[in-house]
Amino acid sequence: DGSYIEIFSFRDPSRPTEHRWAPLLRSGDGWVDYSVHVNDVAAEHARLSAAGIATSGPRAGGRAIADGRRWGVNVLMAGRGVGSPVLPFLIQDTEARNIRVPDGPSAIQPNGATAVVGVTLLAASLAAVDPALAVLYGAGADIRPRLDGARAARRYDFAGRWVEVIELARLPPRGEGVHEVTVGRPGQAMPGDGALLEPANTSDALLRRAI
Repeated sequence: DGSYIEIFSFRDPSRPTEHRWAPLLRSGDGWVDYSVHVNDVAAEHARLSAAGIATSGPRAGGRAIADGRRWGVNVLMAGRGVGSPVLPFLIQDTEARNIRVPDGPSAIQPNGATAVVGVTLLAASLAAVDPALAVLYGAGADIRPRLDGARAARRYDFAGRWVEVIELARLPPRGEGVHEVTVGRPGQAMPGDGALLEPANTSDALLRRAI
């Protein structure tokens, strides 16, 4: 469906950097952030600003792939580095999207998974992040917390996908932000469905296959 998982590393991890992901990577591998694709980041910027949500951008970026074709994006920061790590950054393609994200069924998911269907996030306070999440995704619904030490949980549904936010009394060392990602089929997989892949095979990024 055009969703994807992207792998990053710093060219020289020993050199200091101000990048917003650097503190997380200094504590080990794992998830660092998540994004949501939009058709018009300028319109989203206006919408979020009107709701009082802090953002940075939009700003343009892009690179070339191995065959020389260029891709470009506009990015609006709303989460890590600007606001709560529970919020995403928004990304709009300014060139043909299939240059950056190839069309067609995934060659590495022959088991039937067609999409990233859900992202599970950890928060210190649901009340603190709910207003912004509701602006982004629509009103959430309280669900049963499924992690030890959880005080509350809420799911935000959109386009057959969801964002699950779990409030913990005590956060892990990596703090707030992405905890787990679920791949499956839109409209079918719910939080906690399926089985976790072996963390040793996913660089300690918790990845659940619900298919």
